[in-house]
This record gives sequence, structure tokens and C-alpha cells, in this order.
Amino acid sequence: MCDAIKKHLPGADMALIDRAVDYANRKHKVQKRKDGSPYIIHPLAVAQIVAEMGLDCDAILGALLHDCIEDTSATYAEIAKEFSPAVADLVEGVSKLTRVQYASKEEEQMENLRKMLMAMAKDIRVILIKLAIIFLVLKLFFFPDFINTNAKNGDKAGFVSKEILNR
Repeated sequence: MCDAIKKHLPGADMALIDRAVDYANRKHKVQKRKDGSPYIIHPLAVAQIVAEMGLDCDAILGALLHDCIEDTSATYAEIAKEFSPAVADLVEGVSKLTRVQYASKEEEQMENLRKMLMAMAKDIRVILIKLAIIFLVLKLFFFPDFINTNAKNGDKAGFVSKEILNR
């Protein structure tokens, strides 16, 4: 990830990025990926993709922290104070794009489209981070060793669709 950041965003505040990595690692410390590896591998890989997309430092921080509000004890206020309100907005925006159960497929599709349009209107980086997450999940499906996990070749199709739907 650091090489990608240095290549695509040479002026990035690496100390701030290191703080975000430490923060995400602390918050996700007890969580493991399906293959048993530390959860932090996922946000690091998403942040690398975001860096390779040439996005700014706030977007990289948003990618590193994207699951913190949704999956840990972290709050919007805490992230805003520790990093910035702009970063907290990105993290919250990505979290709000997570799917919810609806009465019908049409209602679900309309709500997801509405959420995406609202997120794009507020900050396009939210959608770009979400696309990086989906890209990573697809990449892991086709190249399971992409982030050097110990993934088994179980039901990949079910795993990928569930991961995409839940991200």
C-alpha cells in the first residue's frame, strides 16, 4: 500500500496514514477474515486500490477506516475528531451504502440507486471507495492469493455474492 501511495500521491501525509492504519487495526483487532487472517488485510488492500486510482489522502483514509463505524465501536464523532469531518463523512457514506432487507426486489433496487445518487451528490469518493471494495472482492474471487490469505477453494461464488451484497 505504501508504495502505491508514494507512487500516485507523493505528497501524502504518511504519518496520518500510519495513524489511520493503527486506528483501524486497533478497532478490528478481534475480527478475523473468513480464512482466519487478520481483518486489517481487507482495509489495507482497499486503500491500496484507492491509492492506485489516484485519489487523495482523505479517500485513502476513508478506505482504511471504511468498516470502522459499521463493524466496531468507532463512531462518526470519534473519526471526525481523530482525522477530520471529511474523512468521517466518507466512512459514514460508505457504511450507508450497505444493503438492507426490503419487501420487494424493486424497492431494494430503487433504494440502493437512491443511496448511490445521494452519495455521489455529496462526495463522489464514497462511490469510488465502494467500487474499490467490490473490485477487491471480485479480485479475491478470481485470484484468492491476491492478499496472501490462506483462503480455501470452498463455495467462492456464494462467498463473493454475499461479500458484495454486504459491503
